[in-house]
Amino acid sequence: MAASADERTLVWCTGISGSQRTDYVNEAAEAIRAEGRSCLVIDIGDLLEQVPEHLKVGASRTELLDGNEDLLRLHRSYALQNMLRMIEETEADVVLVSTHACFMRNGRLMPGLDMHFIKEHFAGRISAFVTVVLDTPDVWRALAQRPEWAGRLRLAEVALWRDFEVALTRMLAEYEGAPFYLLARRDPAESLARLTRRPPAPSAYLSYPITAILQSGSTALIEGARTLAARLRDEAGLVVFDPLSIEDLPQTKEGVSPDDASAEDESGTPPISAEMEHEAEPYLVS
Repeated sequence: MAASADERTLVWCTGISGSQRTDYVNEAAEAIRAEGRSCLVIDIGDLLEQVPEHLKVGASRTELLDGNEDLLRLHRSYALQNMLRMIEETEADVVLVSTHACFMRNGRLMPGLDMHFIKEHFAGRISAFVTVVLDTPDVWRALAQRPEWAGRLRLAEVALWRDFEVALTRMLAEYEGAPFYLLARRDPAESLARLTRRPPAPSAYLSYPITAILQSGSTALIEGARTLAARLRDEAGLVVFDPLSIEDLPQTKEGVSPDDASAEDESGTPPISAEMEHEAEPYLVS
């Protein structure tokens, strides 16, 4: 039986470029379908590329960010109208909207959301807001492999962008009176699937002396914490928030080997220097 608009779960999912947000959302959609519920994923980036040819500027969505902001707003308005139509027409039980809260590019921070549009069409309709996060070195390396992003951002700017993405999404959730969840890409996408249930699956936040564990150098303690998280997910069906899933936060990055952080990866991406890490540290989400 198709879900009515009142019964439908609508989740707004944000995350910066390179965070693997799209993959995470699609994996969550598959998990939702595996539970016997229908799910529609709407990627705003894909809709931006469907703008009619006579309105297009540049060959890719990223080129919009380097152009006239009025044209960017025009493209976004077209994409959002298409999104609204898709949401109104779908019979899916769950709709996951994948988008950005903001953009950081060439030293400029730009909005990725149309607040007026959300207020006008979605006030009280969004079930939850989610931001998908990945370690900033991993994001920086991923962006360095994309021609449209290579050389555009320093590591510190990636960290700052992630910080703003989280803060803006959280603020929007508070304004809408909806729950906000910070989900690590390293964790299973089933977490998001479970949060879309009605009611959402119960959750647990693992709290333990992270700094002491990491400084002890005991991998057994870390593995024990991760084993506990896995058991709570697999056996108890909980949504588990594990701070160790984000390894570059101030309280967890001590556990990352310097060799792991500075080594050139297999794709040939330049190493991350100590100077880059020092510059980025003030902007890491705490």
